[in-house]
Amino acid sequence: MGENLLQEIGGLEGLRAVMQRFLEKALGDPDIGRFFIQSHPVGFAEKTCPAFFEIFDNPGNPPSNNLADIHSRQVYLGLSGPHFDAFLTVFADALTEHGVTPEKTEQAIEILNGLRGEVLSGYQPKEQ
Repeated sequence: MGENLLQEIGGLEGLRAVMQRFLEKALGDPDIGRFFIQSHPVGFAEKTCPAFFEIFDNPGNPPSNNLADIHSRQVYLGLSGPHFDAFLTVFADALTEHGVTPEKTEQAIEILNGLRGEVLSGYQPKEQ
């Protein structure tokens, strides 16, 4: 499942291009742009590609990175379900613009949507 998806994306290099395109699109999106304002396309792609590669290569298995910890600042700043939905839409658009088929784009979005709970559980305020 994951191998075919990664092949269609173009492996690690293709994934880098998708991540750069995603960031360009996300920065212009009124719902999620603020969460990426300090990101640079090349640096963002280099930072995120290993995790996305692992996620797409091993769908259904938990990634080695703790997604709650990685996204805790964004959750603290208000990242919520509607923002995650916008992320999925923008990511799907980036995949489509990269030439990924609708079937494989849907597969990628299903995989990412399966991580919604972990991503959004990032910030837990300390009890007083």
